[in-house]
Amino acid sequence: MKTKPTVAAPILLTAVFLLCAMIRLIPQNAFGEGNNPYVSVSLLQLAVFAVPALIFMKLRSDGYTKKLRLRLPKRHVLFTVSAAVVMILSSVLLNYLMLSLFPDSYTSSAQLYMSASSGSVLGGVYAIVAFAILPALCEEFLFRGIIIAEYESVGVAAAVLFSSLTFAMSHFSFVRLPVYLFAGLCLALILYVTKSLFAAMIVHAAFNTFSMLGEELCYRIIHRQGAVMFIFALSVLLAVFLIICLGQAERIYSYYGATDADSSYRTEKKKRLSPVSAVLSPPFLALCALYIIMGAIS
Repeated sequence: MKTKPTVAAPILLTAVFLLCAMIRLIPQNAFGEGNNPYVSVSLLQLAVFAVPALIFMKLRSDGYTKKLRLRLPKRHVLFTVSAAVVMILSSVLLNYLMLSLFPDSYTSSAQLYMSASSGSVLGGVYAIVAFAILPALCEEFLFRGIIIAEYESVGVAAAVLFSSLTFAMSHFSFVRLPVYLFAGLCLALILYVTKSLFAAMIVHAAFNTFSMLGEELCYRIIHRQGAVMFIFALSVLLAVFLIICLGQAERIYSYYGATDADSSYRTEKKKRLSPVSAVLSPPFLALCALYIIMGAIS
C-alpha cells in the first residue's frame, strides 16, 4: 500500500475510533456475568487496537516491524523508572487541577476504574491486566509504534505531536484531553530517548496501574491532610525525579553521540511531507470530526 503516511495513518485511526465508538454503544452488562468482564474487555482491546494495527502493517510493507523500535531498554532502566515516576506525579497534580476547575464534569482516572474492582485479590490482578497492562500494550503499539513511524515522514516533532494528539482524542473526552495529551507527549519522548517501544509500554502500564490503585488514595490524603502541604511535598518529589530523569536523558544522548547511534528514522528536510498537508488531510479532518461528535455525546 503506497498511500501517503499522512493519509494512511488517519485512515487507520478512523477505523479504530469507529470501533471504539461502537463499543461504547454496548451495554455494560453485556461484558460478562458475575462482575467478571475481564476476558471480554481483553478481547475487545485486541480487536479494536491490535487487529487493525496488524492488518495495517501487513498492507504497508514486509519490513515494517523495523520501524517500531521493538527492543528492550537495556541501558535505560534508571531513566525509564524515573520517567514513570515523573509521569505519575505530574498526572496526579494535573488531575487534581482539572478536578478543582471542573468539579461537576471531571472524573478522575481512579473513578473511571472503580467499576473494574471485584474486591478479591485474584479479581484485582485480572482487573490490572485487563484495564491497565493490556490497554498500555495495545495503545503503545498503535500510537507510539505505528502512528509515530508514519508521521516521521513529516518530521520527528510532528510525529510526537500527532501521535500524542490522536492518542488523547481516542478517549473521546473534552475535559480530560489535556491529561491524555500530556501523557502522550511523555510517552513519545520516552520512546525517542530510549529508542524502545517496550520502554513506553512499561511506563504506560505503570501509569495505568497507579491510576487504578493509587490515585484515589492521593485524593483521600489531600482531603484529610490538606491540599497545600500534599501538593508541596508532591512537587518537591516531582522536581527530584525530574532532575534524575533529565540527567539520565543527557547521559543517554551523550552515549548516542559517542557511538554514532542510528538516526535513520529522521527524514531529510527536502523529503519531508508538509505539516500543513498533514493537518488538512481529509482523513485527519474526518478523524477530528469524529472525535468532536463522540466527545459531545459522551
